[in-house]
Amino acid sequence: MNANTGRLEEARTAFSEIYEKNLWRLGPGLELEPDSVQRFVRLIQDFMRENEVATVAEFGCGYWVYSKLIDWKGKRYDGYDVVESAIRYDTEQFSEENIHFHLVRDGIELSGADLLICKDVFQHLPSEDIIYYIGKFKKIYKYMIITNDVFPDAHANGGIPSGGYRAIRLDREPFNERCAVLQTWEGVNFGERWTKHTCLLFGDPTAGGGARTVLNNHPEFGPGASKTVQRHSDNSLSRIMSRLPSLARFVRQIRAFLR
Repeated sequence: MNANTGRLEEARTAFSEIYEKNLWRLGPGLELEPDSVQRFVRLIQDFMRENEVATVAEFGCGYWVYSKLIDWKGKRYDGYDVVESAIRYDTEQFSEENIHFHLVRDGIELSGADLLICKDVFQHLPSEDIIYYIGKFKKIYKYMIITNDVFPDAHANGGIPSGGYRAIRLDREPFNERCAVLQTWEGVNFGERWTKHTCLLFGDPTAGGGARTVLNNHPEFGPGASKTVQRHSDNSLSRIMSRLPSLARFVRQIRAFLR
């Protein structure tokens, strides 16, 4: 990370260029694969219903390609992104009384929620940034549904700049998170075969709309950062074990959809 710019500004520069040049073939008007989209939409909607989710945040909402297909009636939704053009577009096209979009900038205060959605974001961020964000998110979100490529994994969790790419395994070093895989995706993009996992992580079970945390451009990274994440991981394992009956029921429902 460049000490003169900080993580948020580096990400803003990188992702703004990616969207502007359409390097990932994302943005308004993107044609989606109906099957994979509907599977993801069903997963989110089922999870919200099963777990009585009333408030949702999405980190890296982009141009709202997937999320516009989800039924947000009766939910409070807050979408966050570092790309100004994406937030401007989303606000103009999709804002409602219960749907709001926010530009991520230095010092932004994130509101807590029952559920965080973070899809295809971490695989494009440096590992130290991911550790920082997960630590923040666990304080203000009860549940985190995170999707990333896990294959090809030859360089999984390797070092990249903001806007780069490699597969992410949150269950491996340096993250060591206890993740429950809710959905597996497979496909081909740019001639390369890939596999994605949509995983469930647990945060603070008492978190919700009243919780707050601030994202900073230049947070401190001490030698204990990875150990802090490891302690959080151990707590997450306890929560997973305590919720296994409910989670198992939900996973069986998702598997039924995939048959």
